Amino acid sequence: MTLSGDKLSFVRASPGDADRFAAHEQRVANRLYGPPLDREACACEIADNALYFVEVEGALGATAAWRLRDDGSAYLCHIAVDPDFRRRGVARAAMHFLLEEARNCARIDLVTHPDNAAALALYRSLGFAVESRKENHSGDGEPRVAMLRRKPLATSRLLLRAVTSSDRMDLHRLEQDPEVMRHLNGGRPTPLEPHAGAETEFLMPRGPEVGLWAVVERQTDRLLGWVSLRPEGNVGDLGYRFFREAWGRGFATEAAQAVIADGFLELGLGRITAETMSVNIASRRVMQRLGMRCVRTFIADYPDKLPGSEQGDVEYALLREEWIPG
Repeated sequence: MTLSGDKLSFVRASPGDADRFAAHEQRVANRLYGPPLDREACACEIADNALYFVEVEGALGATAAWRLRDDGSAYLCHIAVDPDFRRRGVARAAMHFLLEEARNCARIDLVTHPDNAAALALYRSLGFAVESRKENHSGDGEPRVAMLRRKPLATSRLLLRAVTSSDRMDLHRLEQDPEVMRHLNGGRPTPLEPHAGAETEFLMPRGPEVGLWAVVERQTDRLLGWVSLRPEGNVGDLGYRFFREAWGRGFATEAAQAVIADGFLELGLGRITAETMSVNIASRRVMQRLGMRCVRTFIADYPDKLPGSEQGDVEYALLREEWIPG
């Protein structure tokens, strides 16, 4: 199979292409990519995966491969660009091709070296987020990070897609409204470049973060805010934040219903929780409309005392067996 663009062709490798693949491996091997595969390993890669030669006006510019797992998820095995063709958009074109191939998969993941800044930037721009890190992942003494991208979720009015680095300015703009941030940090504007900390990802996400969905109105293609579901073991932590002009129209409830369904049906969670200040009546009403029940009131350890914090925070929860699909 060959798909041609202006300059690129994607040619599916066949069993007889092991020598060509092995020669390419010798050219691309380095600390960030890993040691080169020998001919036998290349033959196995071709047999086990959908591996493509990315030809640039007839010359071999890169290889790209993916495979479909038994559970229906996709693993992007590698993109390896020849040194002579780097910084020419070949990797991005190859990623778009692989993502189109795997478009029906609910989950797409890959691994890359944490020092490979160019690859990390590319993957993040396409909605991938770091899920975990493993030392000596490939047996070469080098670490790797696993990155994940989820298929968009859709409701009658909304599209929920993975937040990307291109959403950074909108995410920051959302936090400049004192009413949006009133029950989070007292209404103070946040910096564009926040300092790393335990709560930075939730208080000041900049894209992409695992479990964070951009909420887009389908009719206008307008970003309304975000909703998140962060799994930890069998429990998911629900969060949401919307621009003030989107308040009062049921968007938060609709978006949260979609990620709750995804959490129970696709992620296999058994319990979903959410927390807010006791005085945040609007947020508590959303949780109640979702069928969640208040399970405790507690005093949170805020760095700065917020108005109403003396009344404590509340935790709401929903069990899988209590959930009624909406």
